Amino acid sequence: MVGGGEEELLGVAGNPETDTEMLREMAARCGNRAVRAALARNPSTPISDLQALWRRDPGAILENPLVFLWEFTRPGLAREMIPKDCQFMLYQHLLVQDEFVPRPDLIDCEWVAWHLANDVRKLKFRYPLHVVVRDDTLKIRMALLKLCVRNVKKATALAARFPQDAIEVLAADSRSEVREALSAAIAEGWLTPEPMDSEFLIRMARELISKSMGNLEIAASIARWPVLNATLIERLAMQASEGLLVILAGHPKASPSFQARMASHPYEQVRARVASVTPVEELIERLARDPNPLVRAGLASSPHLTPEIQRALYANRDSGIILGLVKNPITLPELLEAISKMPNLAVVGHLRGNPNTPKHVLKSLELVCPMPVVGAL
Repeated sequence: MVGGGEEELLGVAGNPETDTEMLREMAARCGNRAVRAALARNPSTPISDLQALWRRDPGAILENPLVFLWEFTRPGLAREMIPKDCQFMLYQHLLVQDEFVPRPDLIDCEWVAWHLANDVRKLKFRYPLHVVVRDDTLKIRMALLKLCVRNVKKATALAARFPQDAIEVLAADSRSEVREALSAAIAEGWLTPEPMDSEFLIRMARELISKSMGNLEIAASIARWPVLNATLIERLAMQASEGLLVILAGHPKASPSFQARMASHPYEQVRARVASVTPVEELIERLARDPNPLVRAGLASSPHLTPEIQRALYANRDSGIILGLVKNPITLPELLEAISKMPNLAVVGHLRGNPNTPKHVLKSLELVCPMPVVGAL
C-alpha cells in the first residue's frame, strides 16, 4: 500500500491515472475518511469498490465523472450501473439538500416508491420520514401516504409524526389522489401532526373540504377525524350521502341538535348510529321505541342506558338487541344471567368477557361449554 502523509494519500486516491490495483488496495485498507471520499470520486476506482464507497458517501455519485460518462454513452445506463441500494442512499442525500432536485437519470423512481411502500424500515431510512414530502412526485407521495405511514404504525404501534408544515404541503397538493390519501392516513391514525394541535387539524379539515367539495372519499375520511367540531360536522352533512351521515351521526363532537335531527332520519342505520352514542335522555327514550330492531340493537350497545331502558330492550328478545346488551359492559348482571339461559351459545364468549356477568353464571357456563384448550386438536 502507498505510504506517506494524508496529502500524498489524497493525491494518489484522487488521481485518475493511479493504478487500479493500488486504488483497490487503498479502498480495502485505508480508513481515512478524506481518502475514501477521494476514492469514491475517482473514475478509475474499480466499480465494485466504488459501489461499496457510495453506500457510505452517496454524494460522491454526483461528483464522479464516470457516472456522467455512463449517461453520455447511453441514456439510462447510469441507472443500470448504480446499484439499487446506492440509488436509495443517493435519494436520501438529495432530500436533505438545501434544494431538492430529483435525478431521474440516476434514480429509478419506481423502485424508490416500491421500497417506501414495502420495506422502508429494512432500508434503514436515515432521516425523519417527513423529508420525503419534499418530493412532489405523485407515485412517491402516494406510496408515502397509503403504505409507508401505515407500515410504520403497524411496526411501532405509533402514528408517523410529521411537522405541521409538511402536512400543510400535502393538504395544498393540487391532485385529489394525494388529498384523499392524506385525509385517509389521518383518519386511520397512521399519521399525526407534530405537535398535535386540534385547531391545526380543524384548519386542515376546512381547507381539504373547501378544495374538494363533492369528493365523497375525502369527506368520509375527514368525518372520522376525532378533532372535528360541531360546525364542520354540520358542513359535511349538508350534501352527505346516507353512508357519510352514518359516520357523522356517531361523531363524539356532534351537537345535540344534530343528533336530534339524525334520530329522525328515514335511514335506519343513521338512527342506529345515533342511538349507540347519544347521551341525551330524551333521544334515548325516543329511540328505545323505534319500530326498527336495527335501531334498538344500536341503542343496546350505548354506554348511556338506564336500567329501565335496558329491561325494556331485553323484553323484546330480538337477537340483535340481545347481542348488543351482552357486549355492553354496563348491562345489568340480572339481564346477563337471563341471557345466559337462552338457547343461544353464540353469546357465551361475550358473557365471559363482560365484567358484569355474575361469577355463578360464569361457573355454570364452564360446565355447559368449557373453554377450549389452546393447542388441542
